[in-house]
Amino acid sequence: MSQILVATHSTLAEGFAQAVKFFKADADNVHFLNGYVQSQEFERELCEQLDALPKGEPVVVCTDIPGGSVNQVAMKLADEYGFMLVSGVNMPFMLELAYSDDVTYGALAATVANAREQLMLPLAQDVKPVAPTAQDPVAKASAKAGKDKPSIVLVRADDRLIHGLVAVAWTSHLAPETILVANDAAAADDFKKNALKLAKPAGVKLFIKPIEKAAKALNNPVNDGKRIFVITQTVEDAERLYSLLDDVHKFSKLNIGTAGVNKKPGEKYVAIIPQVYTTAEEFAAAKKLHDAGVSVFGQANPTLEKADFAAIEHALN
Repeated sequence: MSQILVATHSTLAEGFAQAVKFFKADADNVHFLNGYVQSQEFERELCEQLDALPKGEPVVVCTDIPGGSVNQVAMKLADEYGFMLVSGVNMPFMLELAYSDDVTYGALAATVANAREQLMLPLAQDVKPVAPTAQDPVAKASAKAGKDKPSIVLVRADDRLIHGLVAVAWTSHLAPETILVANDAAAADDFKKNALKLAKPAGVKLFIKPIEKAAKALNNPVNDGKRIFVITQTVEDAERLYSLLDDVHKFSKLNIGTAGVNKKPGEKYVAIIPQVYTTAEEFAAAKKLHDAGVSVFGQANPTLEKADFAAIEHALN
């Protein structure tokens, strides 16, 4: 018998597993992992779940958002554990998989194709898809402001770089034309670049550059007036990027969104607000930016509480 492990952000995984067992009460081979609920150490939790599965049986890991942090961790572990990986799963997929005895990649591809067909508008099946043409009001206002305006709408320091919150919540909130990942390691790692490209939202350009090349691109007048959302892995990287930008192109806002998932050895992580952490080293870089006039704040996503610089400073004292 194959083992099915569904892993998602929050409690969606548990909901999938319970719903499958509503239809198939004997689906004891369906397991779940609620990501980032009990802790931020999702990789450790996933390894523990995989280690606990029966040995010698094929394993299919099902994740929610393609390129999201759950999916990225699963991609990282797939070769080590030898499981098959699917992302973007829905309920029709989960049910067909639970009832199937064939878990080869060929069979999974067919199940994916069938699940896609189940996503429909049942009361408007004759409606033809229309590509969006109207520009977002925020982007339209930016365009009217002229090409001579600074192009960076926000810099976010996030140890996971692009993941579900960035691809969905922040991108919807900021309406950027381009996401620029400024990270030396990611720019040199093909596996990481491919994972980040999976997470890229539709209709948004993505560039992954070393910090110095990112600064060069941001300083280039050809990018003036474009709405660019910059993501660094650390506050130190954001401060380094700031130092490389000329005065016209220096950014004015830094969002600290570090979840403490990819911790730097030897540094103590302190919670600023729920889901957002910093260290003394990160704060030192944040203070340099604050003193230079940058608005520094901590916030996991734009609909949750925000900690201003004073609150960040208080959390560390």
